[in-house]
Amino acid sequence: MLLNKNFYVGIDLGGTSIKLGIIDQSGNIIAQQESPTPSQRYEETLDLFVEMINKTGIPLREIISIGIGVPGFVDIEKGFIDILVNVGWENANLKEDLEAKINIPVFVNNDANLAAYGEVWQGAAKGAKNVICVTIGTGIGSGIVIDGNIYHGNNGMAGEIGHLPINPISGHLCNCGKIGCLETEASATAIVNYAIEVIKRGKKTIIPENPTTKDIFIAAKNGDEIANEAINNAAYNLGLALAQISHALAPDIIVIGGGVSKAGEQILAPIKDYFQQFSLEKLNKQTKIVLAKLENNAGIMGAAYYAMVKVKQ
Repeated sequence: MLLNKNFYVGIDLGGTSIKLGIIDQSGNIIAQQESPTPSQRYEETLDLFVEMINKTGIPLREIISIGIGVPGFVDIEKGFIDILVNVGWENANLKEDLEAKINIPVFVNNDANLAAYGEVWQGAAKGAKNVICVTIGTGIGSGIVIDGNIYHGNNGMAGEIGHLPINPISGHLCNCGKIGCLETEASATAIVNYAIEVIKRGKKTIIPENPTTKDIFIAAKNGDEIANEAINNAAYNLGLALAQISHALAPDIIVIGGGVSKAGEQILAPIKDYFQQFSLEKLNKQTKIVLAKLENNAGIMGAAYYAMVKVKQ
């Protein structure tokens, strides 16, 4: 039985599932829980947070603070959320409401920011001060850490690199209403859409009908021309975008995470090549580009670290 120790709770709230971890001051995960997200049921979700903590077996008196990562914009100081589309919340006073239930300090931030913080604390960017963490999945998001602190920018809008206009003339329509945003040209969705568009022109391929991103990476390994084109197109746009961002921020390290990062060197190597092509020589030499290490634990790890840092301020 664990006694006389201090722990932090990290919660990663997603549209599909909630991941929760009890983490000590050294970054060790003591216990974990996962549960489906109760869509559009705010009060039930708050009760579920408490239930999940209790299920870990760690007494509430042993918990110093709680960090929560959410998929949307947050009033960082108040822990207030206007809207979370993927979860079905509106006007959620998350910090205040959960603190009233559990009597433990709660700190809320954007999930991409906290995933970046996790990689800085215990992951691929451990020890680095200036970091850009890019998540490449259905869309593209990022968290930015400057001088060891999450950079939020004006109104928490920093890090929206998925909406950089990388191909504003002939690119694809984005959900935001703009043309050629980075996530329409370089995400997992973009890789699949590129391949499908080329296949429709009648090119021979081993890519199956209705492919996944994994199918395309497998086909590329087997020398499929269309698959390699689709991956190369995404890597080109990512390398270009990261070079542009790096010219402004000069990070120590860029961490590539998300589902697409599971392809490893197959996606990392061409991103590096294009980054080198588009960045200043000195910047290229001093900037490492690496794969994320924490995978599904990045969110809970970063949320717990955020809770640790904030409660000490």
